[in-house]
Amino acid sequence: MTWSSAGAAREGAKTALIERFGFLGGMATAGYVAPISEFKFDDVLVIGGVPWEFIEKLQAMGGAFVEPTIGNVAFDPELYKLCAQRMALDAVL
Repeated sequence: MTWSSAGAAREGAKTALIERFGFLGGMATAGYVAPISEFKFDDVLVIGGVPWEFIEKLQAMGGAFVEPTIGNVAFDPELYKLCAQRMALDAVL
């Protein structure tokens, strides 16, 4: 799921989601390419919006650890898939 698609769907745009592997997350989940890097600079959030909302939801599920100061995110790939799926469904319902 691209985060711009989720944001567009929330605003009422027609979007399509095509996924090759049957689950969301791309290389983060299929290949466990981690961590998700850097949401902060000098402990100040510099990347927000839908991507940061995803990280907050994943963290609340117990599936993410956000490193202080730079905001690297270590994650559980299975909870990542679940969180992404829930956000995608929420964007269209």
